Amino acid sequence: MRMREAAVEDRKRALGSFSALLRQYRRGLGHPSARAFFEAQGGRTFFGCTYRAYLNLENGLSVPQPALVEKLAAAFWIAVDEPKAREFTLAYLRVLLGAGRFTDYAVESLSRQDDAPGREQAARPGAEGRETVLSAAQAQILYRSAQDYWCFTLLANDAGRWTPDGLAKVLGLPVGRVSKSLTALQRARLLSRDGEGRWFCPHRGTLLFHPKDQPYRPQDLAALRRHWERMARRRGGELISEHPVLTRCSESELRGYFPYLMNSLLAADHYTRTQAGPDTAFFLIELVVQKLLPL
Repeated sequence: MRMREAAVEDRKRALGSFSALLRQYRRGLGHPSARAFFEAQGGRTFFGCTYRAYLNLENGLSVPQPALVEKLAAAFWIAVDEPKAREFTLAYLRVLLGAGRFTDYAVESLSRQDDAPGREQAARPGAEGRETVLSAAQAQILYRSAQDYWCFTLLANDAGRWTPDGLAKVLGLPVGRVSKSLTALQRARLLSRDGEGRWFCPHRGTLLFHPKDQPYRPQDLAALRRHWERMARRRGGELISEHPVLTRCSESELRGYFPYLMNSLLAADHYTRTQAGPDTAFFLIELVVQKLLPL
């Protein structure tokens, strides 16, 4: 009897941890309440359950079925965040399996990272890391200053070490402004300088710099877009301009497809490199879905 009671308690703790994770993810997407999140995703049409049933999940009162877990994974964009996907999967696995040696073995096995030498280099030539998660304060530095943004972005995606003169030449900026940016970025712990006075980024080879689980504010996105558009006019151009797809469909059903769209978009990261080549450049690849006419 005691073993059974212990198993029940273990299952309750696992369910409580899973529900806490749901609340954390929901708040990270900018929804202060369960109802706001439920309705924003399309409500019962999307989740296939009532609001009360969803609230029971957040309160740790019921175990979600696999079909609902799939919807939760889509709503929380689990597929585009490998650490979050692992965390979410392991938490749900504990809910299903409860405590015991097999559960411990399964969780330990799934938690292992593949650290085989050359694995990442084979997928992303020249990359030295998977992602950089900066603080909100660090990100704000990059939003408000185009020259700070481009000094950081160039060094964060290059394996070399640069002088202010070299950066100024590539970016088309006065060397004095570049030097000022480099010093400011060093104070913010975004860049470093070696003993010979050359600059580099300790986060080089990574592409994601926005704080995790914090939605972009409209003004932040607008600032980034200004940086990109100005540089495109000065030094780049458009490679693809395809006719958009206009379709009438269910918003809740379409939202379930968004993570798969994001997976396709982020697959371009496999081509990232930190070494210069005959045709290397920075490329902006966007995904936009606009709602035009509710009918």
